[in-house]
Amino acid sequence: FQSGNLWLLLAVATWAVFALMQKSLLKIYAPQQLNLLVYLVSAVLLTPTSSLGEFGAVTWASGLLMLFLAVNTVVGYGALSEALTRIPASHVSMIIAVNPLVTILIMTTLAQMEVEWVAHEQIHWRGFLGALLVVTGVILTVSKPVRLSRRKTAPTI
Repeated sequence: FQSGNLWLLLAVATWAVFALMQKSLLKIYAPQQLNLLVYLVSAVLLTPTSSLGEFGAVTWASGLLMLFLAVNTVVGYGALSEALTRIPASHVSMIIAVNPLVTILIMTTLAQMEVEWVAHEQIHWRGFLGALLVVTGVILTVSKPVRLSRRKTAPTI
């Protein structure tokens, strides 16, 4: 296995555990309370690994981008939590499965535009095919099967 595949498997397992735990905890706590807990635990665990002195070198454009990404994360996970309270977790998984495709699309577009402030990775056709297969599998799993009914017709005379 390549390390990328192992990270992917870890991410899938983490998302599955996260969704199942959140779905059960949403019966007791409000979605925003759980999000606050996740953000606080993440901040406590990740702060020792950060270099806070580097914030002094952040330009205004980078600062605005970080602010946008922070707000986007809060709104996105808030919407995900609300979705988990209102619809089955299997349907929410469709949103989770499409998220990497949006990332691939945006990164491919930025590479085509030759944007220099983001590192580009070459995604081959097998990567796009794999992403398409994942989303197709989720759609087929989540969608209800179409049942063909046999109508009883009256005999013709």
